[in-house]
Amino acid sequence: MRGHVAWRATYVRKDEPDVTIGFDVHSFVQELDGEPKVFGWVSGDEQALLGKHGII
Repeated sequence: MRGHVAWRATYVRKDEPDVTIGFDVHSFVQELDGEPKVFGWVSGDEQALLGKHGII
């Protein structure tokens, strides 16, 4: 099974326009003892994306 979460964060900066950045996380899920369990995930390079937009 797989799961997908998409979320956005808006960064309010004092002397510059606000920046909204979208992020995606894909999760790998398996069923153990009848319960779904996340065993891994893949996301983009969030730090590079924040740097590209001047957040960090």
